Amino acid sequence: MTITDNNLTHTLQLKRINGNSELIQYTHKRNSEAWKSKYLTVADYVKREATLGESEIALQHSLVSTSTNIINPNYKKYLGLNYFVLEKIAADTTLTDATENIVCSCETMNRIGYMKISNKGSYIIIPVLEVVIGAVFTPVEFRGMKYAQELMFQLNNYYDTISREKDEGDLFLKYKTMILYSEVGEYYSKFGYSFDHVPVHHLKKLDLFLEKYCLDNNDEQKNVHYLGFDGYEDLVNLEQTQIMEKLSNLELDKNTSAFTAFPDMKIYKWFELRDIYISQFFLHDQAAAVDGGSNSVDDLKVSELKFGVEIIGNKSHIIWHHAWVDNSLQILKVYTSEDNKERDLVTLFKYAIKEAKKYDLSDIYFWDQEIPETEYPNFHKVLKETENKVNLFCENSSLSGIRPSPFVSNEVKWENNTKFGWF
Repeated sequence: MTITDNNLTHTLQLKRINGNSELIQYTHKRNSEAWKSKYLTVADYVKREATLGESEIALQHSLVSTSTNIINPNYKKYLGLNYFVLEKIAADTTLTDATENIVCSCETMNRIGYMKISNKGSYIIIPVLEVVIGAVFTPVEFRGMKYAQELMFQLNNYYDTISREKDEGDLFLKYKTMILYSEVGEYYSKFGYSFDHVPVHHLKKLDLFLEKYCLDNNDEQKNVHYLGFDGYEDLVNLEQTQIMEKLSNLELDKNTSAFTAFPDMKIYKWFELRDIYISQFFLHDQAAAVDGGSNSVDDLKVSELKFGVEIIGNKSHIIWHHAWVDNSLQILKVYTSEDNKERDLVTLFKYAIKEAKKYDLSDIYFWDQEIPETEYPNFHKVLKETENKVNLFCENSSLSGIRPSPFVSNEVKWENNTKFGWF
């Protein structure tokens, strides 16, 4: 059940601030204390956020080239990165500093997701507006006043209004789905979010796993192609097809619907920009860009970093993200051909381990649903034999929360709840 404080509702208002670079920069300066890490200055962090704000996925609502072939082009305005602040309804209209009334802020990355819903006795799969909430932040001087609570109430209402004011038969907006990744446990359950506890695994014994899984089982040498900043749209298309096939075959009872995030080249590029930007503070050969470069999207995408490998011939592939601050290689997506799932994974993980060792990263990290035991039993068997139990099936520090459309009355099963959907 969503709760609110009527007194706060009458004195505070939610405001979308897209286009107001001064206010956006202010929110980034303030929330930098939570997320800049010890490696970035406030200025570095603000610059990074500005760069991510210029990424293709962030600007979907304004780019002419946005691929909206699977939805009505009129929906483009709902996509991309949105910035919000909660501000006091000022009695004093003479204030010259617009930031003085801001008490809380957040962002939403709006993308295309999919739902499988019951319709007239059967199931249909439809594209829906997927609203991913991030960067919910209250400055220290405003904490303890329930401002974040009011922000969430008004943000829910903002997007519910979009659902309710849809045109007749408009399923894309009607079944809008809101998700978030909570760093504060199940706090957001009070706002209608239910949580999916997807465990994570940390592979730390890289050499031992390489020997027992990758080398002992590698009975043939497969040629691979490394993935750069872009140019692997054909692989993402395979991921999309696989997800749609699995969603189509997914059996649901009459009281359940299903939701899935949808892989997209633009999502991977967003991860890559984060990766490249932070790498400048860890890798000497890229460090010059920190002071000398503009750190624009065009500057960063020429990086020589690699973000995965593809097996030449059958297009099995793995996409990773260098989490420099965590000293970890995070697996975003694994795709294997149906005929050689486990054998291809052997090759893909050999190169993932090689990548981690190249940069002295301490572990490989992945969400359980990305490499499920039902599909890769030998992988998990060797993982359990070689890795310390404390590093397996760990509690996810980013709990996945989902709030279905107000038009969905039944339970929603979250499919493909893995790292690639994170924001």
